[in-house]
Amino acid sequence: MYFFSNSELPKVIGQIEFDETFDTETASIIIESRDMTEYETDLYQIWESALFTAINDTLIEIYSNTSLNYIPIIRNNERKVFIVTGSTLNGYIFLGNDYGLEFNDINKMISKKKIHNNLIPIRFLTDTGEYLEDPSSLHNHSSKTGDYITSTDICTLLLNKDFTKWKMHHVLTPEYLNFFNLESKTISFFPRDAYDKMNKNEDKKD
Repeated sequence: MYFFSNSELPKVIGQIEFDETFDTETASIIIESRDMTEYETDLYQIWESALFTAINDTLIEIYSNTSLNYIPIIRNNERKVFIVTGSTLNGYIFLGNDYGLEFNDINKMISKKKIHNNLIPIRFLTDTGEYLEDPSSLHNHSSKTGDYITSTDICTLLLNKDFTKWKMHHVLTPEYLNFFNLESKTISFFPRDAYDKMNKNEDKKD
């Protein structure tokens, strides 16, 4: 994680480095002012372009009780910025209202898309600040979003798992029921038609 100065020619003024656990207790903090490397300049430029797009493009929606978070990634000759929605409302996380922007090798945007078509609020605390009993959560995908849990879903869930206390998240799609285990970080799938038949049989028993 980098911190930049707010100037015409920005400099790196600090950074936080995490290990694979992303535990803040083991993170190292470096406070220094220096010129950006070429890689950091590229990250800054695509982040800045995404920020400009969010402010000026009607594709990007901003809802009350939310904030937009920008995740620039350069890997395997691909340059992308994911925009995900964070909650400013206590006791909720938000999935959806997320976007993927792609850039060419000179950091010019070449495509943009909405990943989910809506905003999905999921509650994990009661009004009195107690955790809801269910240790898992669920949301639905339409055919436009696709049959699999998205990378932005995974990112948001992992970033918030210690706050929500969820152990499992389910995504119900037209073809599958996705199981995302937040502790082992593994994903498995169950056919939707089999899931629907099982629920019908349970309803008959009731």
